[in-house]
Amino acid sequence: MDKKTFKLFTLLGLSVILGLHFFEITTNESQSFSIAYFMFEWLPLYLAWGVLFAIGYCQWKRNTPRKNNKSRPSITH
Repeated sequence: MDKKTFKLFTLLGLSVILGLHFFEITTNESQSFSIAYFMFEWLPLYLAWGVLFAIGYCQWKRNTPRKNNKSRPSITH
């Protein structure tokens, strides 16, 4: 998987998790605001997708395309 696809995939994963979390908050208000529930149910998902996104972002920043600075040998006659 190339860097751009990986980054897009992890961003999509984060947005899906966020959407599911908001949907659950609106449908199950009594349990959704519990700190223990958040820590055991949602925090691991946020951390996993966040770490994947951070890895993809760091790899993208570090491996920027380099210019080919190799000088061509001159042909003299």
